Amino acid sequence: MDTTFDVRVWRIERGSGKLRESYGVRWSVAGKRHRKTFQTFALADGFRAELVTATHAGEPFNMSTGLPDRHEPRASSVGWYDFAVQFTDAQWPRVSANHRKKTRLAR
Repeated sequence: MDTTFDVRVWRIERGSGKLRESYGVRWSVAGKRHRKTFQTFALADGFRAELVTATHAGEPFNMSTGLPDRHEPRASSVGWYDFAVQFTDAQWPRVSANHRKKTRLAR
């Protein structure tokens, strides 16, 4: 995973579509341009603020995704099956008896 500190963030662009306006955030990481579009100005401004904050904090950016390392997805320590079992065990006591009976028969 290659990282760099060479990041430039531009201002928010306003785009007008046929149905509604959109707002785009543009930034470059090591010369490679990235863009993300949002439906509202507030969402775009929040995302841009996160990028600017990461650059000011001196966080490295991933060169392939263009995002700070803290935005990268991390591998979960719990697998999907174990998570589903834990979720079911946590929800099961709150479910009514008739719902439990119908759920067991559905298998």
